[in-house]
Amino acid sequence: MSDIFEKAWYDTLPKNPRDRPKLGTVSMTGVTAYPTVDSKGTLFPGEMSGGFTTGRPHNLEVFRNIDPGANHLSPGLIAATGETKPNTGILSVQRKVRDPITDKSTTKTIGVSNFMPLRDPFFRLSESAQRNAYLGVKEKNPNRTAHMWSAGDLSREDLDDLIAGKKTPQQILGMNERLKMGRNDFGDALMFFETGMPEMPTIEAPRFGYSVYD
Repeated sequence: MSDIFEKAWYDTLPKNPRDRPKLGTVSMTGVTAYPTVDSKGTLFPGEMSGGFTTGRPHNLEVFRNIDPGANHLSPGLIAATGETKPNTGILSVQRKVRDPITDKSTTKTIGVSNFMPLRDPFFRLSESAQRNAYLGVKEKNPNRTAHMWSAGDLSREDLDDLIAGKKTPQQILGMNERLKMGRNDFGDALMFFETGMPEMPTIEAPRFGYSVYD
């Protein structure tokens, strides 16, 4: 990412001190994925330590980051108007890592991405986190955007390739070539199928979500 591009976006969106976009990939039309640091400025590039056991054993979780107070650099092109948008939908990527100070395994948000390929994926919902967010209980749940996780497995090598832009999510998972990545009219990431039919060139792939009111 060029310095000119970075400055243009940060002039529009205040810089998130945890973002490290120069260590990853930033695209208005494709994958945006880069590492983040924790509140102490620690970057966790090493191997994961252990894994998650809730639901079924897995080593990676992501949740939709919608915190308006901590926007991440995630530009997208708004097709309807041709405008660029600095903060389209982004996912926070969580893994178990070895804390260099305590030498204990702990859950850390190690990066952000707008696409996340997962093997053996499933959804994990925390009713207590959902309830705390709905009630505004900040002391018990300071991160009020983490309620539902997409969970599954991804090797460190594949995650590094995604962040570096060496492989697309389709290449990592060996997806059907007719399943494509793209952006909707608001610039957010989506998946769609190419049908090959002139009257219906594409079909949007299913999406899942929920609300704290459910």
